[in-house]
Amino acid sequence: MANLKKFFLGTMLAGGLVVGAPGCSSNDKDDKDNDKPKTEVKTTKDTKTICDENVALFENCRSDIKFALALCENYYPYIYWCGEAWTAGNGLTVLYNADGTWTKVTKNTKVPTIAESDVYEGRYLTYDILPDIEKRITASMDKNTLIAACVLRYCIGGTNFKNSSFVKELNAGKTGAELAKTLTGWRQQKGVPNRCYFFAALIAGKIEYADLLDLRAEGCYNLTWNDIFVCSKGKPVVDKDGFYEWDFSKIKQNLQKAKQPKQTQLNLGNKKHVVVDCKLIKEIVPDYVWQDVINNLNQKQSKTVYFADVSARALNDSSYVAYKNGDYAKALKTGQSALEFATDSAQTGAANYNIGISYTATGKYNKAVRHLKKSLAYNKTNAAAKALQEAKQKRAEKRKKAGKYVLGFGLGFAGAAVARKKYLAHGQKHK
Repeated sequence: MANLKKFFLGTMLAGGLVVGAPGCSSNDKDDKDNDKPKTEVKTTKDTKTICDENVALFENCRSDIKFALALCENYYPYIYWCGEAWTAGNGLTVLYNADGTWTKVTKNTKVPTIAESDVYEGRYLTYDILPDIEKRITASMDKNTLIAACVLRYCIGGTNFKNSSFVKELNAGKTGAELAKTLTGWRQQKGVPNRCYFFAALIAGKIEYADLLDLRAEGCYNLTWNDIFVCSKGKPVVDKDGFYEWDFSKIKQNLQKAKQPKQTQLNLGNKKHVVVDCKLIKEIVPDYVWQDVINNLNQKQSKTVYFADVSARALNDSSYVAYKNGDYAKALKTGQSALEFATDSAQTGAANYNIGISYTATGKYNKAVRHLKKSLAYNKTNAAAKALQEAKQKRAEKRKKAGKYVLGFGLGFAGAAVARKKYLAHGQKHK
């Protein structure tokens, strides 16, 4: 187990979302953050290794990221209009399928439960946020920086994240308060700095992740810009680099404000509205998310995370993503690790399924059939049954083809022997 290599995940597509008032998430408009001095990205010989470590850290911190996103956006059991698009769950305007394809949320979309919602189910993290974390960031990150990066990506979308001062300065080696101030760089939407304030405080070392545990979903909207920025004459102070200055001197008061009751009015269409009370985050996240967050707080986080630190669920998700991305070697390796760490029939079945379809894709049909049979034994699914039928069919075709080759070779060899015999007989006749 100690010899397992660090985990890394292939690049997948990222869907565009919409920014707006509370109840909407990010949008890939062409807006860039305010013009800032451009810093050349620092290169490193170990970029690939650093990216692998960041992705592994992401996998280990999935529940922490989900919890952080709940501070930015409450879960609502409604399909509602956020001002620019129909929205579901945690402010998402598209919903992902298991294979990474997605559908746009419409007024008639079925309302996802918390367990089904893309944020808590994990598909939004896998297909939307993770690809940009892997592709755009080449500097090593700790847990707090990673979570802040995910929050910013959630708030402003892929295109804006790619062009953000945060990514440029992070890749150039900025950390701490110097990096935290770049989270003020994209502020066309007034809610974005509110969402980023506590995560800037995390990066700057002003609070600990544990300080977020008692906050309210969307509690950041209880804060005004006068609360979160250093202001002069009612306007945020701009520093020499063109960034606003976070006001961390009020951090304790602001934490208390973010715990206070908050209500949000949702537009359900047809002139119907509903007022919803935003609960404390720990009251709305699924139980496993809360337990993972507590467990992670009790563990010392490091920048390097190995397979042994990652759950079978996350490994199975990553194995399937790698398979869909055509990286069958990675899908196989990750699936085998998921099988090693699986503790229930569902994850054992999923691991065998991922291993089986990876073997099918590489033409190793005997192994594919063996693992897909095991998958069905642990967890009967239509996908596994269909994959097993396909593997058996391809195995039969391969055997049939091989049989024809052997038969043809045998007939050819027999024909040559007959011809040689005739030739020799002919020679004896004419001596």
